[in-house]
Amino acid sequence: MDRIVKSGGAGLIAVSYEARAMGVKRQMSANEARKACPELITVMVPTKNGKADLSLYKENGEKVVEILQEFAGIVEKRSVDEVALDVTDAAQKLLETTPKELVARQAVNVSHFADSEISLKASKISHEAARRGHEGQHEYTKNDDDEKNHLLKYSSFDYLLLAGAVVINNARKAVRERLGFSCSAGIAANKMIAKVGCGLHKPNQQTIVFPRSVAVLLKDLPLNRLPGLGGDLGNRISSQLNITTAGGLANISRSILLNAGFQDADNLLAAANGTLDEPVKNRANYKSFGSSKTFYKHPITNLTIADQWLSNFAQEIFDRIKNDRNQRNRAPTNVTISITTDKSHVTRTEKVHIGWSDSPQPIVRSAHRLLRRWAGTRTAHLDIVVLGLGVSNFIDLPANKASVMDLLTRNPLHQSKKPSSSAEIMQPSKKKRTIAELLYQQATTSTKKTTTVGKKDSSFFPSSNIDPEVFAQLPPEIKAELLDDRTRLLRQSAPSLGNSHLEQRQVKKKKENCDYYN
Repeated sequence: MDRIVKSGGAGLIAVSYEARAMGVKRQMSANEARKACPELITVMVPTKNGKADLSLYKENGEKVVEILQEFAGIVEKRSVDEVALDVTDAAQKLLETTPKELVARQAVNVSHFADSEISLKASKISHEAARRGHEGQHEYTKNDDDEKNHLLKYSSFDYLLLAGAVVINNARKAVRERLGFSCSAGIAANKMIAKVGCGLHKPNQQTIVFPRSVAVLLKDLPLNRLPGLGGDLGNRISSQLNITTAGGLANISRSILLNAGFQDADNLLAAANGTLDEPVKNRANYKSFGSSKTFYKHPITNLTIADQWLSNFAQEIFDRIKNDRNQRNRAPTNVTISITTDKSHVTRTEKVHIGWSDSPQPIVRSAHRLLRRWAGTRTAHLDIVVLGLGVSNFIDLPANKASVMDLLTRNPLHQSKKPSSSAEIMQPSKKKRTIAELLYQQATTSTKKTTTVGKKDSSFFPSSNIDPEVFAQLPPEIKAELLDDRTRLLRQSAPSLGNSHLEQRQVKKKKENCDYYN
């Protein structure tokens, strides 16, 4: 599909640095942007399931991380396009094998410095201008006059930062050569200051922030450009204490912050002084997957429409789970929905068993249950303006792809090591039994007494070893997976005509469910 839009189009959500230099900004209408830059090429974001599909960007973001892992000891993936790296080990090895004067020269040739005139000018730009894209953001050749003061003596730690800059430059070059993407970077003693430094010079540039440069860099830095203070917290500090810069916050006493209701005063002051030293976390993988959509023009009014959107979100998320699971052998265990109306914003979460499931239905069922927990007795007039679905709390999976049904119907005692003597057979085991073992024991030793179970549940076990009493007490998501497994087995064992009929029914049902989007 050709995604180039030559006329019309909605607002711009991302703008290249080349277009920014021509005055094009985010949130401009496409037509307005073309007036500012007649050569502008606008590209539509891919769509899937009735909404924007960002999987292309996320997949490429992961490819970038894979390359960066070759250069850094610890990699922390912070978002689709932001990564924190700890390159201490690589920098130290470089200094052990290369004369430090040569390392310094290499770093100076490819880096800006945070206390240079051009850097300090960039630091004073407002948060809003930096986000929209200001005209000063473009690739250019460094001004040697700005760097002349750095042809002086360096401390041992300065040399470590310079070596880190060489490592980072090599990493950025690798990303550019292999994937064609440019990266900007900041190199500093902690990741908060490195992030501030990274924002000074874009695109495809890097900035070193020496410890002696931190105070002058933060002095006039707009408060909302400090990481973590770009939203409500920064606005509260600014309005209540009449503070507009990081330097202003650094001059406020701890007691004033506490009296004003800012209980995290110590961390706020550490951030304002550039000493907030949070370690880079070893997290190269996403901690959660999510999907959402806004409905401000046409709010979701009833459960049927909300269910359909949640099902679409679940399919999108499950596609990511499958790819991630094949690469990393893990699966999420929490499902969360988020709902925003014109009056409130709420989230609801529950546990889910996905494991090696080949269907998004466990996520769909959880999402629908959570929706009804929020809606209560209402079925209409929901007025949802933002609806979202996410999964999180990933766990490692066993190497074998056994389903819950396999675990419950397989005798785990038969898989144990064969005892070496009769005494070993008679001696009770002190090892704690697994849930599968306990369920199997219940299933094989239960008496033939009458059990009350749902009609659908009781018909599920015409010939299995699973006790209906045991099944009735299982969590809903485990029951659902067992029923899914049963359906899959029946489909595999049924005659071909039956299989075709089942598939035709599913296709018809799917078509009916999608009528809303036609």
